[in-house]
Amino acid sequence: MSSPWRTIGYWTGGMVACIAVALFVRGPQGWPAIQAKWDEVKTLDLQNDDLRRENQARRERIKRLHTSQEEMNLLVREQLNKTKPGEMIFKIPPEAPKKP
Repeated sequence: MSSPWRTIGYWTGGMVACIAVALFVRGPQGWPAIQAKWDEVKTLDLQNDDLRRENQARRERIKRLHTSQEEMNLLVREQLNKTKPGEMIFKIPPEAPKKP
């Protein structure tokens, strides 16, 4: 048979554990903070994916510039605003973003 003090000790320990869990879940460093960190990690993962895609696109463009003389000529003419004889270039201003 267990003594009554042992039973009281178990009940006290259980109550302390329940209070600790309640404070962890509701406290400022508890579950809301963990959820905010998870959301931040998801956002940063999405940004990393976007940057990886952008980086890959730039690598492919650089590779095309190294291999294609026509692509390189087009880029140089675009940056220096040069044209070939008889060539006409129309520059259209970008559309302003529409506000909802």
